[in-house]
Amino acid sequence: MTTKSKTRKAPTAKKRDICTIKQAAELDFSPAWTSDQITKFPTPEQFNNPHLINCRLAVVILGKTKPEVMALFDGEHDSLMMDMVDNFQETRKFFMEICETLDAAHSRLLVACASVARASQPT
Repeated sequence: MTTKSKTRKAPTAKKRDICTIKQAAELDFSPAWTSDQITKFPTPEQFNNPHLINCRLAVVILGKTKPEVMALFDGEHDSLMMDMVDNFQETRKFFMEICETLDAAHSRLLVACASVARASQPT
């Protein structure tokens, strides 16, 4: 019986990783906007809009079968249902913009964290 020696490869970025910690530590960034240029984050007025209601309606719809959802388009309420389709699209767009903002901030936190970790390593 022969055994092969196991050799370990140097750590590399995983397929799902965008970059290694070393590469992240080398990145730099500046503010994406000034406080008076913020347009994607919701204002207090936007928090009072129907997006959260649409989310609750989406949960209800996800709990229904296809025939049950089809029954909502009963001829009498078709206009309301088509409004809901449009409203859901607007809500998707709204939350996608929020997600982009969160993703960008998350990336900056990771870059800063990698930089701090790199700086604390002995040279």
